Amino acid sequence: MEKALRNMQRYQLIPAGGSPMPTTQSIAQAFDVDADFSRAGAWSGITELVTPAYLYLRAQGRQDIIDTHNYGLYMLLPNYRDVITLKYASLTDTAQGSERTRNFPLDRAYRIVHSIVSLILAWKTSAAPDAQWTVTVSSMDRAEHLARRFFHELARRARRQGMTVFVTLASDCNPTTIIQPEFSLVPATAPVGAVETAHTPDSGVLDAGDSDDDATQNNMDVWEKTYPRRLSRHIASGDTTALAGAALRTLCMYNHYGYYQEASTFADLVLPHLSTLGGDDQETHWNYIGNVVQSQIASGNPERGLDILMSFAPAVLEDPGLLAKMHYMISMLHLRYLDTKDIDLSERHLLAALACLEQARPALKEHDYLFLNVFINNGMAFLRVRQGRRDEAVALCLNGYSLLTEAVGDEKHKLHRSVLLYNSAQVYMALGQPDEALKYYRESIAMDPHYSEYHNEMGNIFQREGKFDDALTAYDLAIKYSAPYPEVYFNKGVSHAQLAQWEEALAALDFSAELNPAQAELYLLRAEVHEALGHDEAALNDYSAALAAGSTSVVARVNRAVLLFQTGQFEQALFDMHKAIDQEPDNASHYENRAEIYRAMAQPALVSADLDAANRFREAA
Repeated sequence: MEKALRNMQRYQLIPAGGSPMPTTQSIAQAFDVDADFSRAGAWSGITELVTPAYLYLRAQGRQDIIDTHNYGLYMLLPNYRDVITLKYASLTDTAQGSERTRNFPLDRAYRIVHSIVSLILAWKTSAAPDAQWTVTVSSMDRAEHLARRFFHELARRARRQGMTVFVTLASDCNPTTIIQPEFSLVPATAPVGAVETAHTPDSGVLDAGDSDDDATQNNMDVWEKTYPRRLSRHIASGDTTALAGAALRTLCMYNHYGYYQEASTFADLVLPHLSTLGGDDQETHWNYIGNVVQSQIASGNPERGLDILMSFAPAVLEDPGLLAKMHYMISMLHLRYLDTKDIDLSERHLLAALACLEQARPALKEHDYLFLNVFINNGMAFLRVRQGRRDEAVALCLNGYSLLTEAVGDEKHKLHRSVLLYNSAQVYMALGQPDEALKYYRESIAMDPHYSEYHNEMGNIFQREGKFDDALTAYDLAIKYSAPYPEVYFNKGVSHAQLAQWEEALAALDFSAELNPAQAELYLLRAEVHEALGHDEAALNDYSAALAAGSTSVVARVNRAVLLFQTGQFEQALFDMHKAIDQEPDNASHYENRAEIYRAMAQPALVSADLDAANRFREAA
């Protein structure tokens, strides 16, 4: 592809409210990486940091750190998968073909981001704890969703460890479309001049392993290592059909890994050539349409997904078995994904799916018929929950599980059968039967022991039941089997706090806040933990953080007022008590608290008025 001369501006990327860090002295190491999506895909610019980090830690014998970040390393370094084997693979990781009935949530990719940022920080701490490092990210305006998220997270979390992130943007780029609103751009002292760039990978020449034969192209491991070069070659050749085919394979691979935003970027390349790519095979057509639609749904654009589905599928599909799948997908869009839900329309499409399946039954193998029947009825169970017909939902899940297990045995369709058990657990929770729910969670876990969410959700049930030790056991397993996510550490902190294990609670809440600082509820709980530990200043800061993050908690107002009062900050304490009374005007204790502030401010008339108000409300209660 022809190169272009781009005028670039260099900025320091800092969290909003922060200040630029010095970068001209004691720089031990500087990294220059290129985040251009077209160069190396979803993790462009990131693997250039991860690879030396991994090799350094391996050379230092830090297998503990490598094992902690096993999942992230496995996903980002496909060239090292012969030595970085996946330690805790779930059925969602390993299922293939018709066995794959659940896609990863987008959150899974965000967990990988958290893990890799933590890995880079562990590398920095091990290699040069006192030195200043800089990372300059070129072509940030050509990065995609996950790469942008990674470099933002790195800029936020690495500042305390002496690492500064610079980004370069094209001079005609609008930074507000690239930079997250909680971050600021500060012009760097040394602007970048005209930079020669191109949408090409480092090596535009395909090597011997980049064959275009079907076996090679359908091998995901090979495709993952070579797709940027393939895409670049087709762009350079001007062969739009070949480019669409390569884009489609890449889209399917990204869907498989849960990189939905990246997958969705290929839709416009693929759609004009969908009829040609699908050929005469209706099954192939449906697989391609389904993947494009899935990328739109999971990346937050279900309306476009429905439009694509209705534009392409009905015109092509005649096979009743495929029409059953089409109706199922339409139903789920109306039931779960579209902004405006339509339960009645969803039910009509599910019934149409079941009717089409009965038409297809003579041409299907019995196992395939049963599997699809159970799959559709699983959606019907979800619909029945929404309709309040929860007993029917449980019956559909359990009958489907029994039918499928009886027909295929204990080893086939394990993922789908575990999901059926999981759905039953969720329905029992909706029915207010936690013991039954726990039973089905345990059966799901027995079948799919490394699916972190099962453990986290089971821990939540234990926590609600006041079984905090059991909850902690479940949360620790959830943490063990996944790259880090803030929810499970928050949940763990709650259980530790309930057991008055203050230091353990603080550690869990601190890490949850590091992963996601936008948690008002966390700051409120952590403030209470700090108070229990006698950390009044830290508690005051966290109550303030909770309120700044949007908390409407009266407890936060009153507790902060008490701490402010104790340090003689009467005006600020009075402000909080005014707010508390605005929210709860009939709470006698609020007036008593405010009276004490007025007393300290030598305003006896206001003291008397508030004490009278407190007496009135107590008598009324």
